[in-house]
Amino acid sequence: MRILILFIYFIFISAGYFAQSKFYKLYSSNGFDIGKGVAEYTDSSFLICGSSTSWGGSTQMVLLKVDSAGTYDWSNQYGGFESDGASRVLYNQSVGVFAIGYTNSIGNGDYNGLVLHTDEFGNEIWQKSFGINSSWEFFNDAVFGNDTSIFMVGYSQSASDANKKLFMVRMDTNGDELWSQTVSAYESAEASSITSVQDSLFIIGGSYYSSDSLITKGFLMKLNMAGDILWFKTLGNLSGEYAINDVSLGNNKVYVIGSRKLTEEDHDQYSAVIDFDGNVLNEKTELDVSEIRNHIGDEICYISNVNMPVAGERKINQFTFQDDYDVYLSYYTPNSLVWMNNFSTINNAGLDRTGQILETSDGGFIAVGQTTYPMSGGSNMFLFKSGPDGSFPLTADYYTIDTLVGVPEIITGEMRIYPNPSKGKFLFKSNSQLPKSIRVYDALGHLISESVLFKNGVIDLSVFNDGFYYARIEEALIKLVKVSN
Repeated sequence: MRILILFIYFIFISAGYFAQSKFYKLYSSNGFDIGKGVAEYTDSSFLICGSSTSWGGSTQMVLLKVDSAGTYDWSNQYGGFESDGASRVLYNQSVGVFAIGYTNSIGNGDYNGLVLHTDEFGNEIWQKSFGINSSWEFFNDAVFGNDTSIFMVGYSQSASDANKKLFMVRMDTNGDELWSQTVSAYESAEASSITSVQDSLFIIGGSYYSSDSLITKGFLMKLNMAGDILWFKTLGNLSGEYAINDVSLGNNKVYVIGSRKLTEEDHDQYSAVIDFDGNVLNEKTELDVSEIRNHIGDEICYISNVNMPVAGERKINQFTFQDDYDVYLSYYTPNSLVWMNNFSTINNAGLDRTGQILETSDGGFIAVGQTTYPMSGGSNMFLFKSGPDGSFPLTADYYTIDTLVGVPEIITGEMRIYPNPSKGKFLFKSNSQLPKSIRVYDALGHLISESVLFKNGVIDLSVFNDGFYYARIEEALIKLVKVSN
């Protein structure tokens, strides 16, 4: 009997474990809304940072809070009358929230690095800028140190000659600068990413102009808490321009991702595994075979539960939608970096791009970024949460853009459109006695159908090709998927 009880208990626990949340969500309010970074709270909810024009006026820094299932909790915008945005958000239960990015509203000069400090509910405590008035400064990434001080990396660009230099700042949680560096040893240099290794050491990735080869190269460098550069290594196993876009701590190793640039329309994804001394254990540049592919690695994150890194990639090839980058989220083997053919895509008519991938407490990961298609009136934040077993959500089974500004309107109790996907005829039912004006657009934003329906009706797309369509019903925008079988 005890064995039977233990067996049932094991089945129950296992079922609960693998039933952890996975979801795909879009958030926007008809502005240009971009997700750049994400942090997880102790209750498994998420805080997303980025930029938005949905509040009206210029681009603002935005924070979006969702629960563990991706459902809206709150959102808020921060900044001044000019342009502001966030690249990363950090959370620690004892010290609160820190959003790191750029500002054109406060500080010295035109653009400065920006840090916004809030409590866990998004109430602003302070914001501070970092930089000087003779240059532009931007923070691209940030991490906590082992003492909760914050290390921020990016670049400083001269206002006179546009030359970029590595820009690094360490500050305490009160916003006081502990040290800062503008590194002049490397020309046209930018730090894209930073990860913490070996307790009090850090590895930074980016790109710089090599005066020896007269070309842009990718680099890694190791830094200590005092800001001393311990080593600097150039990466790239073939000829051509290289850039490192992200670095991520793995199991006693560091994963690296970026690209090699051949032309503006032809990039090859670059990935590498290195040890903590900068020795390359494996590196790969994905070469075109039968076609020219535009393939850039934006983000990489080691997922300990499945012992594999997952990459956020941008691709243009024969399978991508329209003529701009689509997102691929793909697993790779941990040592040889072989593509596992386990992937998901996000494909729309405009630019789709991953901002950050974060391992989550349930053993999965969450990715945030942007999707773009004409009917959204700009771009949307996407939230992509995997399961702890390595499974992916379906990116085509969520058809409504949730409202970023204010509390989203719940329309499912008032109206229903089904089946979706459909072979062409979508049934419409409404609880309202008032007529509903319905406009249907194709993926390029062209109006293809306009009608007024009352309580019951049909949206008939039978004569149109298979694909994505968008129904505008008053303030709601609903994605319709037409399939042949």
